[in-house]
Amino acid sequence: MIIAIDLGEKRVGIAITSLGIPQPYKTVARDNLITTLQEIIKNNKVESVVIGLPLNMDGTKGDRTIEAEKFAKKLKTIFNLPVILQDERLTTWDARKVMYKMGKEPLKDKSTLN
Repeated sequence: MIIAIDLGEKRVGIAITSLGIPQPYKTVARDNLITTLQEIIKNNKVESVVIGLPLNMDGTKGDRTIEAEKFAKKLKTIFNLPVILQDERLTTWDARKVMYKMGKEPLKDKSTLN
C-alpha cells in the first residue's frame, strides 16, 4: 500500500493506493496529520509515502515546495519509509477536467476536491 499526501495550508488530503489504484481516504487538519498517518501505517502494510510537490509552473521552488520537502524529511525520520516527492503541477486542472466530464462542478462543490 502507498499513502499519498496533498498538503494544504489548513487541511491535508490523504489517499491510499491498493493494487495500483488510488482511492481518496480522508481529509484531516494539519495538526492531526502525524497521528492519522501513524494509525494508517500501524494498521496496514504501507510500503511508501508520496507527497505532492507544488513546483511553480517554470519548475522553480516556492515556499510551499520547500515546506513539502521539509515535511518529507520529517516523515522519513519518523516512519523509516521511502518518501517520494511527486511534481503536482496541473493536477488540480486535470482533476477538474475529469469532474466536468462526470457532470460535476468542482468550483461549487469543493468537498470533491479535497
